[in-house]
Amino acid sequence: VISGQYLTQNVSSTTSVYIEVELLGIPIDCMSRKTKPSVKNSLNPIWQETFVFQLFFVELAFVRFHIYDAGSNHLMSQRVMPLKCLRPGYRHVRLRDITNVPLELATL
Repeated sequence: VISGQYLTQNVSSTTSVYIEVELLGIPIDCMSRKTKPSVKNSLNPIWQETFVFQLFFVELAFVRFHIYDAGSNHLMSQRVMPLKCLRPGYRHVRLRDITNVPLELATL
């Protein structure tokens, strides 16, 4: 997880946010990791954190990104997608609200 862009619609927000990356699939593949909270920056936070997951069945795995307000643990946005849809290299993942509606400009 390198960074996020426009994680909040409030440009003057000083909310600290963190990301939970969760793998979903068969029970042996299910696990999650969290980034450290950003320091009062929810507009364009930078984490530069690397997570390594060991998978047995990539074809059945999904990755879920949850973006939380670090102060209240309130879910701000999310995205779930098949892991095989993520290609190697730098990628922007477009985020959605909790009702799965795409958020304007919000990406990881």
